[in-house]
Amino acid sequence: MGIQDDDFKRLLRKIEVLEHKLLNSPLHKSERLPTLYDQYAAKVELIAEMKALRQKISDAFSVLQLDELKNRKRVLRRLGFVNEADVVELKARVACEISTGDELVLSELLFNRFFNEMTPEQCAAALSCFIFEGEERGPGVHEKRTSPGPSAKSSSRPARWPRSASNAKSSPPRRNTSRPSSPS
Repeated sequence: MGIQDDDFKRLLRKIEVLEHKLLNSPLHKSERLPTLYDQYAAKVELIAEMKALRQKISDAFSVLQLDELKNRKRVLRRLGFVNEADVVELKARVACEISTGDELVLSELLFNRFFNEMTPEQCAAALSCFIFEGEERGPGVHEKRTSPGPSAKSSSRPARWPRSASNAKSSPPRRNTSRPSSPS
């Protein structure tokens, strides 16, 4: 042919090497070659079928996720977090800044002026319901929580209600806990 290109010559050399390997292969003259080839073709067909089934499963999951996304968007629209054009409203931006597990509920409470008439103590009590620090993990955690331990048991006393005029006579007298004054 008279082709002098180096890349072409390299390719011809690779072809010769591969043909040599093919002819010297123990399977080349084997009687099992047709059955092995049929088995390999069946394997390739099964792999292609598996890929097609995995693609179908993936498509089904994406449809499910699309339905879930539509439902979530509908809830956000109903609550006023996004408008009909799916533009994020101020209420949703506030919810994004809240870092608890109940962002939507807290932003609803804020925008419905739930905390306006409360004292700071009442606000703190209401907001403490939304705080979750996570559960400790490890051996013996539950035992620590269920039994207070010897120091807590020995120092615990029954809780006392504030004294009122009706129960002042029936309650025991208070101990004098003031320290004696030291001479200076």
